[in-house]
Amino acid sequence: MRASRLLLDTNVWFDYFMGEGRSLQAIQGLIEAGLDGRTDLLYAPTSAKDLFYLIPRRLRSTDGSGGGKASASYRPAAWACVERMMELATAAPLSHAECELARMLRSTFGDFEDNLIVAAGETAKADYIVTNDKPLLTAAPEACITPERALALLELAR
Repeated sequence: MRASRLLLDTNVWFDYFMGEGRSLQAIQGLIEAGLDGRTDLLYAPTSAKDLFYLIPRRLRSTDGSGGGKASASYRPAAWACVERMMELATAAPLSHAECELARMLRSTFGDFEDNLIVAAGETAKADYIVTNDKPLLTAAPEACITPERALALLELAR
């Protein structure tokens, strides 16, 4: 098994940028592996869009301001995270072809967002999709692995 191209799911990027989650140490190891050339990191363009929305929402929920006009102050953080992701990883293709593939996967996975991630990974020839999404891990164990498993595969390849 090789892990030279890894598509990181939105939840993995989110945990990385928020500095949280049970897989944070493994995720940081994967980012380091991308930086030192041991693997190519990928992201789906939908992840960039989702992060731009989710990061300010999480920051608002933890600052006690309740949102409103203060919420706009978190846009620079969201932009910084998206820009950093674009520096660390390569966008996987996401066009009409991937949308069609995602639609065809409906009976297998059911969730269109997950299907887009799988389709983007397939088109980009990712070895694995790295995710903490339990239903996706269960539905596609040959294609989807946890951050811990991905890091272990990278360590085996050394």
